[in-house]
Amino acid sequence: MDLPAHIAEFDRGRIRRRDGVYVNSAELEPGEIATGTSGVVSMRNLGLNGRMANQLLQWAFLNFYAWRHDLRIEAPAFPAGRLVGAVPQPAFDDLPTIAYGPFEDAAALALWEQPTPFANVDFDGYFQELPECWVPHRELFRKLLRFSAEQAADAWRAQIPGKLIAVHVRRGDLADPVHAGIAQFAPVPVDWFVDWVAGEMAKASDAKLYIASDSRDAILPAFARWNPLPVATFAADERIADLLALSRADVLGFGNSSYGRLAGLLAADGQRQAVADFNAKALVPCDTWNDRPFWAHFGSVAAKDDPASRLKTRPWRKRLKAWFKRRGI
Repeated sequence: MDLPAHIAEFDRGRIRRRDGVYVNSAELEPGEIATGTSGVVSMRNLGLNGRMANQLLQWAFLNFYAWRHDLRIEAPAFPAGRLVGAVPQPAFDDLPTIAYGPFEDAAALALWEQPTPFANVDFDGYFQELPECWVPHRELFRKLLRFSAEQAADAWRAQIPGKLIAVHVRRGDLADPVHAGIAQFAPVPVDWFVDWVAGEMAKASDAKLYIASDSRDAILPAFARWNPLPVATFAADERIADLLALSRADVLGFGNSSYGRLAGLLAADGQRQAVADFNAKALVPCDTWNDRPFWAHFGSVAAKDDPASRLKTRPWRKRLKAWFKRRGI
C-alpha cells in the first residue's frame, strides 16, 4: 500500500512547510511547519507524567506524531513547556484516549507502524522511546526543545580547553519508597561511572570532567582525583545549566534517566555516548538516536500490542458535561 505523501516524505526527512512545499526538516523552524488538516491529536495529561525531561519528550512525541500524520495538536500549558517556549493549544474536544503506563514506551512504538494512523484521539503516557522515523529529524527535534540559554552554554563550553567528559548520575528520587522494587529505578553504582571515567580519562591527558547529579555533593568525592569542573551557572535554573552542559560534552555517560538521555539527544551529531547497562554491570557504548528500546538496559520492556486495544472513551467527561448542561453552566 502506498503511503500518503505526508508520511512518505516525513520518513525521508522532509516536512510540509506552510506554503505547501516539502523541505528537509533541518531547514525548518517548528513555527514554519504547515498545520495539519486530517484531524487532531491531544495530550490532556501533558505535565502530569514525570518531570522536565519526561514532559519534553512527550511534547516532542505529540508534535512529531502530528507532523508525520497531517494532524493538528491540542495540549495544555505544562511546566517544562515554558522552558522551551511551547505554545499551549487548548484541548476542548472530548476525545477517546489511547493510554500507556510507565515503562510501556516500547509497546507505544507500535503507534508508528499502523497502516492507518490514529486521529481525533488523546494520548496518555510517557512516550520515551523514539521510533526510527525520527532519526532524520534530529535538528528539528533540537529546535523544538531549544532553551534560551543555548548561546550561553556555547560560550561556557568555548572557555573549556580540550576534551570534555560529562557524567549524569541520578540519585535523589530513586530513593522514594514508591519506586521500591521497580528494576528501572535501581540506582546505578557510582563505581560503574568511576570505572568508565577512568577509561575515558586515560585516552586524553587534557580532558576535563563535568559531573551533573541531583545529589552532586554526595557523589563528587568518588571523582575527586580528576578535579571536576564547578557546577555550570550560565542558566538560573540548574536543571537547564546541567542539561546543556551535558549536551556540550565530547563524551557523555549516563544511567537510567530520561534527563541524561535527553542531553544526548540534544547534543550535536558526533558526541560519543555510553549508558549504564544492568546486564553488563557497566557503562556500554550507545547512540541515543538509535538505541531502542532504551529502557531494556535496566529491565524488561512491554511487548508491542495493537494500540486500538488501548482505545477508551471518556464516559466521565460526558457525564460531567451533561451535569453542567442541566444546570445551565
